[in-house]
Amino acid sequence: MQATPRAPVARRRVSVPPAQIAEQGFYPLLNIICVTFGTAAAIASIPFNPGPPGALRQSAILMIVSMAVGPTLAGIANYRNLLRTENIIGLAPIYWLLLDLVTGSIDLVGVAPEPIRDSFLVIGLSLIAFWAGTLGKPWPLPGALLRSRSLRPSTGWLMMAVLLSFAIAMCRFAIPCKFDIALMLRSVTGARWAAPWGRGQFGGWDAFTDHLSYFGYLLPTFAVMIAHRKSWWHPATLVTLMCSVIFLIFLSQSGSRRVVGVCLGAAVITWLLDKRKMQLWHVMMTSLLLLAILWVMQVMIVSRTEGVGTIGLGRASAIAIDTMQGREVAVGGPKSISIDDNFLRLAQTISLVPDRFPFVYQKQIIFVLVRPIPRVLWEGKPVDAGFVLAEYLDSGASLSATVLGEFWLTMGFVTVALGGWLYGRLSRMSSPLFNVPPGTIAPMLYGYITMTLFVGYRSMVEVILFSYAIIGWIAVTKMIEKFR
Repeated sequence: MQATPRAPVARRRVSVPPAQIAEQGFYPLLNIICVTFGTAAAIASIPFNPGPPGALRQSAILMIVSMAVGPTLAGIANYRNLLRTENIIGLAPIYWLLLDLVTGSIDLVGVAPEPIRDSFLVIGLSLIAFWAGTLGKPWPLPGALLRSRSLRPSTGWLMMAVLLSFAIAMCRFAIPCKFDIALMLRSVTGARWAAPWGRGQFGGWDAFTDHLSYFGYLLPTFAVMIAHRKSWWHPATLVTLMCSVIFLIFLSQSGSRRVVGVCLGAAVITWLLDKRKMQLWHVMMTSLLLLAILWVMQVMIVSRTEGVGTIGLGRASAIAIDTMQGREVAVGGPKSISIDDNFLRLAQTISLVPDRFPFVYQKQIIFVLVRPIPRVLWEGKPVDAGFVLAEYLDSGASLSATVLGEFWLTMGFVTVALGGWLYGRLSRMSSPLFNVPPGTIAPMLYGYITMTLFVGYRSMVEVILFSYAIIGWIAVTKMIEKFR
């Protein structure tokens, strides 16, 4: 008897065009020159009394302009160049460090002028080293990611990935609630530390459930991919959007703005990169989408202490809009787009290390590398890198000085330069995924890798943690293949 022919594979491969060498999409040498002069101008513009809010606005603007020249010219040449990982990470200090100075939302009263000057110098040096790191051929991507350039999954295959990813990710919240749906719904509108899935800094076996949420980080991107194949009103797209919204609502309850920002930002990059040609209206729409993402993150910071159920979504939204316009609605609350006071913390770190505390040297690197090891398997795992700014300032919350503060803690200007160069090399790694045919997996991975490095500017640990979603994607792929 003749064997029944096997059903066609759900995924097919498409040919990959040769690399477009003529259009690199970013200008390292121009950026190095501009940042060098911009850093000098910013330092020269520091006023005699830099402490009051808004005093460093001119210095920050000069720094921002110098950083934006190269990426802007690249974008004028081709709108698509605005999506280059190199250009996006090259502009990352604007969001993480300089935006607070422009809006005047922080004051540096009590910080000496020398650490403030050195903070601008650290930013400039890291950027110069970053653009130097983008020169030359990129480091090779892992084979599993490189093969995605020619992999085009069907809509049915993507839907299987969506449902499986959503089910696993929601277990992050369902397991602590013992799958009590009513308890989950009550908790998602409450204060972030009151939910059953909340835990302290050092967890036990329950810390393993935290990793389940990484499976859902790509859900918004899946929605974009399915909509590109079908339409935004197709049932498959609507189901994926519903899964994405539910997951993001639960994810936002923790108040972790950067996580929600990465999920949504990766989807925006995928939406743009999966098009054959970017037009001006795409750029304008992207600006509106980024503004909407900032608004969502502002709502999160307004409501995370008491919970959106207590404050009310309407009131939280109105407060978010008012604060984004520069109005201080409540004493102690945000009075502009809230980041993390990172420039202030960087200046404080520089003022303390190494004058009052020694460099931590290899402790910072070890702390980052061993982060994935569960503490229940290694009780003596390092709890910090050897210096905690929050403990010195007697702060009850964790304080971030961005990755530049971590580089400085390691060995000063030397590791600032080496770290900037390393981020430049990492930014180049995703280049093979940029110029590929629409409809492949490559835009999804490119967008997520880019956002991982962007949030990684906040801390080296973030690069490690957000990489788990890629591992989750590979795991889901293997499970679907097993089912088939």
